[in-house]
Amino acid sequence: MDGIAASKKKISRRQAVQALGALGASSLLGLPRVYAQDKSPIRIGVVLPLSGAYAAQGTAGAQGIQLLAEQLNAKGGLLGRQIEVLVEDSQLRPQTAVVKATKLIKQDGCKFLMGEISGASTLALLEVAEREKTVMLTPYSSPEAVTGSRGTRYQFRTYSNAYIQAAVAADYMTNFVGKRWGIMAADYAYGQDYAKHLRQLVPANGGKIVAEAFPALGTTDFVSHLQSASSGDPDVLWMVEYGRDATVALNQAVSMGLKKKMALGLSVANTEQVIGMQPGVFEGTYSFVIWYPNWAVPESQAFVKAYLQKHGAYSEAAGVHYIGAQVLTGAIANARSIETDAVIQALEGNSFDTIKGKILMRAYDHQAVQAYFMGKGAISKDFPIPIYEPVKTYSPDAVEKNFMPPADPKVHPVRWRQGG
Repeated sequence: MDGIAASKKKISRRQAVQALGALGASSLLGLPRVYAQDKSPIRIGVVLPLSGAYAAQGTAGAQGIQLLAEQLNAKGGLLGRQIEVLVEDSQLRPQTAVVKATKLIKQDGCKFLMGEISGASTLALLEVAEREKTVMLTPYSSPEAVTGSRGTRYQFRTYSNAYIQAAVAADYMTNFVGKRWGIMAADYAYGQDYAKHLRQLVPANGGKIVAEAFPALGTTDFVSHLQSASSGDPDVLWMVEYGRDATVALNQAVSMGLKKKMALGLSVANTEQVIGMQPGVFEGTYSFVIWYPNWAVPESQAFVKAYLQKHGAYSEAAGVHYIGAQVLTGAIANARSIETDAVIQALEGNSFDTIKGKILMRAYDHQAVQAYFMGKGAISKDFPIPIYEPVKTYSPDAVEKNFMPPADPKVHPVRWRQGG
């Protein structure tokens, strides 16, 4: 018995040596090795304005991302690892956003980046993501250059861009509300992009722009700008303003009596800006809607309930950031890796389940293809906050065909696709 046991031990040792030799050979041949699974947390760095004019939206956005991480962690995490969300305040300053994003990646070990809200800060973050070869997902910023002339291989956007917003607004408002337009747009990248597109899209839909005004970001007295934008007797006064600026602008437009003379609208819908409006201001105004708490699908309703239980509020910004985080974490899960190239491959040209339905990440420019609706402001006994009731819904197929810049380098050049 002892001799047999000793023989077996010798065979086991020999087999072990042979196995180790084979593993070394497989390494030399380029065959995959098996490593112990990394159990350290997957860190996602988030840069948002937690102070300044967009503080309410930035704070809620961070909460939306954190809520998804908590829900995934409760189910075992991602790739068997917990998710950590590290949030930094950009203070609505591009240079600060760059400093904070660099810290998150190089000091805090974040493998992924999410942000920003400000167009200028988002464009600044693109350079950080490219320099550090870090996948960056933007849930809430609109300048077309983000996924166009300044886009990078590492940048993906689940929010709409200024062209999509302008195209949908021009289609609905010109064909169903009025042909004569006055435009008041914030004087920065987003507002200028949007106004440029309206100059093309409104006439293409049979309308005419009769007045324009461009107040500075952060304006508190819009009266003179509203007077300029409403001159020429427009049917529609379209305000490309956001956050606190949108609240103040719409309040002042109604106090000037403009709501009785023309249809009023805002470029994008946001619960935080609606909550600050005076009684009687919101009802009957129009907006382009990416997602809103009354989005009528069970997954959306479940998110609204979970966010309300945790934070005691309804938030469009939280929902849109939650959607962005769903796409990013879905891609990581599909890639079965946190390696940059693998996650990029998992994002490009693939669809993801979200609380608003399927979202396709277009491979050409990394711009999301999804459903939207035009909404009309209402106070409903069926919902506890002011809502935008859908007046026309635009399907993902219709959006990509008719309301997005085409995947054509002659019409819609994307920098990194051109070797830039």
